[in-house]
Amino acid sequence: MIPEPVVRQIQDRLDIVEVIAGYLPLKRAGGHYKAVCPFHSEKTPSFMVNPTKQIFHCFGCGVGGDVISFVMKYEHLEFPEAIRLLAPKAGVEVPQGRDGPGAKPSDGAALQQAVEFAAGLFQRALHQPAGAAARAYLQRRGVTAASMEALRLGYAADSWDTLLTAGQAAGIAPAMLARAGLCVPRDGATGWYDRFRGRLMFPVWDHKGKVAGFGGRVLDESQPKYLNSPETEIYLKSRILYGLHLAAPHIREHDLVAIVEGYVDFLIPYQMGIRHLVASMGTSLTADQVHVLRRYTKRVVIVYDGDYAGELATLRGLDLLLSEGMSVRVVGLPPGEDPDSAARRVGADGFRRLLAEADDVFAYKLKLLRRRHDPATVEGKVAICGELLPTIKRVPNAPQASEYVRALADALKIREEDLRIELSRIPVKGVGDGPWRPRLAAGPPPAAATAEHLLLGIVLDDPRYWARVQTDVAADDLADAPVRAAFLQLAAQAERGPEAVAQAVQALKHGELASVVARALMECERTDDKARAMDDCIRRIRGAARRRKLLAKQAEIQAAESAGDEPQTTALIGEYNQLVKGSDSSWR
Repeated sequence: MIPEPVVRQIQDRLDIVEVIAGYLPLKRAGGHYKAVCPFHSEKTPSFMVNPTKQIFHCFGCGVGGDVISFVMKYEHLEFPEAIRLLAPKAGVEVPQGRDGPGAKPSDGAALQQAVEFAAGLFQRALHQPAGAAARAYLQRRGVTAASMEALRLGYAADSWDTLLTAGQAAGIAPAMLARAGLCVPRDGATGWYDRFRGRLMFPVWDHKGKVAGFGGRVLDESQPKYLNSPETEIYLKSRILYGLHLAAPHIREHDLVAIVEGYVDFLIPYQMGIRHLVASMGTSLTADQVHVLRRYTKRVVIVYDGDYAGELATLRGLDLLLSEGMSVRVVGLPPGEDPDSAARRVGADGFRRLLAEADDVFAYKLKLLRRRHDPATVEGKVAICGELLPTIKRVPNAPQASEYVRALADALKIREEDLRIELSRIPVKGVGDGPWRPRLAAGPPPAAATAEHLLLGIVLDDPRYWARVQTDVAADDLADAPVRAAFLQLAAQAERGPEAVAQAVQALKHGELASVVARALMECERTDDKARAMDDCIRRIRGAARRRKLLAKQAEIQAAESAGDEPQTTALIGEYNQLVKGSDSSWR
């Protein structure tokens, strides 16, 4: 737990403009600052920073909050991690708690200690006599000693308890090795055994360069070919990209990332000096992996295996990347070839040319689909359109999408107008949710929604208005769920006095409701006469709530009449009349 006074000190000492300017090129816009939003794809800046209220808000995607929530979203950090990142900038010391000097390590720290110990053990074993076969395998693949060292490659001895015994001697309990995914309990017996045995070991790092898990490859033809660490508290596979901590500065330099599939696919191009690449460690990208990549670049080249599985993985990755606003191209490798063999065949300069000459999304997918479906038949045309139109729908650039429709019509000899009609029928869908792409749900009418946000902003800006709002507006008068949740949090603190309400306001700015709070404060910023605006908001909110309740009751009456339930109909009509007269409910 981070003490609340520490959080307030950081908020008070840091200027949100200075912090965000370290991430984005801000430009002054009147009393605010603006930039292109880093959390969704846009060309016209809609991301605003308010130096007076120390908040940010994007009018495009709706994300917002204070300086802490910005760092959490941009860096993909949990709250304590963001606090520890910001504390030195603010000159604030964060109490160490359980993780301080002399304290017992936390579970996360103990797991980290276990995997780091294993990485060192495996790395040393590769250069010992037992690792001769693994070294010979790497040398046959052309892997240099420098690459082995840079990627911390290792070897897991072909023994049931090498790591287990060494870990116990170092004070690491078998149960902790098991939690780290390194040991497995014996079936039907007491004790443990090593998970990885007789395998070439690839440490897998998180984005900070800390070892989180492992991938182990066999040296013969036995199965499974690769064995990976299970997920643990520190190894979340859906969020990790192999080699990202090494590639990050090069990705920023090139404003481009190449994505390959596996460890060896990464290894050989990396060794050749192609450093702006990562491996997805599987056949499918995840939304979380895309969110992480988006911190470094919006330009991606996919280089997956040239087989059917690789093609399927590429197709899934295309739609996911497009849905997250990324610019995507594809290197279509020949059947049977992978990035490792392609790099060996064409060399470093040739591999760079492959990346530079990669097909765009449309060209790659059309080429692939024309191989799978006969474009000369009606069935083939329908199948190709059925797979390509949803991809075109996800292209964020409207002129580019329009060109793709025209090209598809020409390629398949179909009327362009017909394709545009079909395209319009496809619902806009994202693949996975992210911090800069909030899920859009049906909400209240715009006027009522704006009134609710403005009323919340007025109360947050000056809590003295809270008493009036609490008297005149009921919780169920609010149709917007996040706004209602924010008001309820304030109501829960109101009985503890003004200081508690002020603390609740600060907490709301970087909590789960940070975006709605930022929007509310931005709405309030535009208002000169807050007292008059509050009266108008209350009138609009209560009017909208009354209409919703009357419509709901009318529906109940109609249902009762249709069922022939006269007593129920009479009772509901009485309730309807009571609503017409007006009645308020409590915040409790």
